[in-house]
Amino acid sequence: LGEGNTSEALKYFKNAIKFQGEVSIYHLYMAIANEANASYGEALEEADKAVELDGELALARLVRGRLLVRMGAMKDGTADLLKALELKPDLSDAYAPLGTAAESLRQWPEAIEYYRKAIVADPGNGEVLMSLALLLIDRNEDQEARGLMQKAVDLGRKMDPGPKWFFTALYYLGISLEEAGNKDGAKALYKEYMDTAPLQAIDRTDVEKRYGKLLKGY
Repeated sequence: LGEGNTSEALKYFKNAIKFQGEVSIYHLYMAIANEANASYGEALEEADKAVELDGELALARLVRGRLLVRMGAMKDGTADLLKALELKPDLSDAYAPLGTAAESLRQWPEAIEYYRKAIVADPGNGEVLMSLALLLIDRNEDQEARGLMQKAVDLGRKMDPGPKWFFTALYYLGISLEEAGNKDGAKALYKEYMDTAPLQAIDRTDVEKRYGKLLKGY
């Protein structure tokens, strides 16, 4: 599983469960492997079993909480993630999904706090950098937001293909620079967006309009 061979891992742990089905760690690893394969329903079933067998297993709480948040059960996911941190306070992987849940529940200060903690633990998480930047923009903390968004853009440029959050970061960093008076910087980012984002990207129409207006000088 650590080498990324999830198919072989699934076979191994399925076989292990046949003989020792009451071992929580086997169900946990099945959950992790299924999550890696984007089989979220199956992953949640295994995470449920792991927690049922050992409610004090912090990693099982983390995985189930992360899955619940991904599947839209924000309050239940938050409860699991907070329990994971209670059991193992250094389990920093809990902070990013906690931020996602808090943001979805419109708990803005909590979301900002969780995202900040997630970035301390993993400064290279571009999606969290972007999420935090967007919340700070809403609070008119534009300078810090631009710095975070720039870091997200720099990280996204190194990824091929570019993830969805990278194009969102390009878009909002362009808007931020445009509003700050840096029209050349904004134009460059809008052009990069148009050249690299998928044709069906959600912000493409607005980017093209903004770019066209800047080209015309207004």
